[in-house]
Parts: sequence; structure tokens; C-alpha cells
Amino acid sequence: MIFLLQSFFRLLRLLNSETKPSQLAAGFCAGMVFGFIPFFSLTSLSLFLLVCLFRVNLTAFFLSSALFSLMAWGLDPVFDRLGFWLLVELPILTAFWADLFRQPLLPFFQLNNTLYLGSLVLGLVLSLPVFVGLIFLIRAYRKRWREKIKTSSWFKALKTSKIYSLYQKFRALEARWGQISS
Repeated sequence: MIFLLQSFFRLLRLLNSETKPSQLAAGFCAGMVFGFIPFFSLTSLSLFLLVCLFRVNLTAFFLSSALFSLMAWGLDPVFDRLGFWLLVELPILTAFWADLFRQPLLPFFQLNNTLYLGSLVLGLVLSLPVFVGLIFLIRAYRKRWREKIKTSSWFKALKTSKIYSLYQKFRALEARWGQISS
């Protein structure tokens, strides 16, 4: 429960911060691809290194990767079917895959696995529309909805609730623990 509440308030803090919408959207999209692909692979390590090299929001990356990792369990049959279609049922790509898998390091990326390939391709294909849509939504939120939500009765009720006070105590304890361990 604390984790969900903490994630919700982190998301609100992100949306209300001065971080560029493109950095938030890039972090979210990279987290989506990272969450879709199986974790223990050279592909996921490479993606994580790319995220560390470029200016993307790491909080958005980690929140979305957690969310999409949960979604990936349900989408595994879709990923597998897409990967099978690309690797086996699409004869025009047969020569491409044969040449690709003869390259020195590419077999270690496990793209010959239908699940890996399907999840990577679907994540990459969805990244562009999700990126553009998120930039639009973040700008719209900051322009139109931010003040309305802050002054809404349900948000005020949430801030006066016991759950929020528990969350505040948890944050204070977390901050204090960070000072002690540093």
C-alpha cells in the first residue's frame, strides 16, 4: 500500500516539476520498452546503459518499467506470436535474420527468441506514438489541469486523510534514514 501511494505521489511530483515534457516522455517510453523485454538479457542491459547516457528522467523510467513489467506477463502470448510471425512466418525476412545472426555479437542479444523479439519490436513500435501522446498530455496537464486538481475537493480530502499522513511519516522516516546512512 505504501509503495502504491509513494508511486502515485512521485508521479504527481514529476508532473508538477520543471522537468521538460520530452525528458519525462522519453523516460516513460524507455521504461516501457525495458519493462516489456525480459530482464536478464544483453538487450535490457544495453537499453539501461543508453538510458544512463541520455537525458531522460530516471524516475519516469523506473516507474514505467515497473508498470510495464507487470503488464508484460499478460502480454507474453502477444509478444510470442509477433516474434514467431517475424522470425518464421514472414519469408521476406528469412535472409535478413540469417545474415543478422551471423554477426559477431548479435546472437547474444537473443533476438532469435520469439518472446524477446516480439516484446522488443512491439515496445519500439509503440514508443513513438506514446512519446508524442505523453508530451501532449503532460503539456495539457500543466496548462489546464494542474491547478484544478490542486484545488479539487477530492485532492484536499486525500491530503487530510490518514493514508496521506502515514505516507508523510514514511517519507520523513525515509529522509531521516538517508541522513543516518550517509
